[in-house]
Amino acid sequence: MNKFGWSYPAGAGSDPYAPYNQEDQMDNSALAEAFSDYTGLDALYHAAYKYTACGPMVGATIRYEEEADDVDASPNGTGGEKVKTLYGDDLRNLGTWADMDRAGVIVIELEVSSIVEGVEECTTTHYIDCDGLTFEPEEIAKYFWDAVAAVDKEAHQIWQETHGCETCAALAGNLSPSGEIIDGCDRATPVHKDCPDCGGAGVPI
Repeated sequence: MNKFGWSYPAGAGSDPYAPYNQEDQMDNSALAEAFSDYTGLDALYHAAYKYTACGPMVGATIRYEEEADDVDASPNGTGGEKVKTLYGDDLRNLGTWADMDRAGVIVIELEVSSIVEGVEECTTTHYIDCDGLTFEPEEIAKYFWDAVAAVDKEAHQIWQETHGCETCAALAGNLSPSGEIIDGCDRATPVHKDCPDCGGAGVPI
């Protein structure tokens, strides 16, 4: 026990995963290795967006040093360490992994989510912690692509629950005797898998 009245448990001082032994990461080498097929976050985002049906949104929370005399970035002239989150196309401003390292911009968290067309309903946002020395590159990549897959699955489920066409509504009993969609059912008509009109794919509401 030290003079402050507490002590580390036996062996804790050599535990690399203990919070008190973590250090702020100094570069983005783990991310660059995890996503070596992509030049930077912008390329990673566009690959996820282009090749995933739901078109997921990718965000990155970054840590960077702001110069005290940078009036545009620091209106109060305070400078110092800053943290902010960028999404989608704004990620191109960060450049490549090497560009970020040279600028002292460190990615501390990745985010993956999606908004479903027509109902503006958001999926769960998945967060991938990139800070410190906790994860190996292959783990970061797995967590990211697992998040993309989970968001895509949830977005598809929301679509299937809300994007039924009028024929889907009729098959689900959501049409009035006059053939109109019953009030309140137009935004909650599930897609009928055997619908002859939309083929089970649904339509934008």
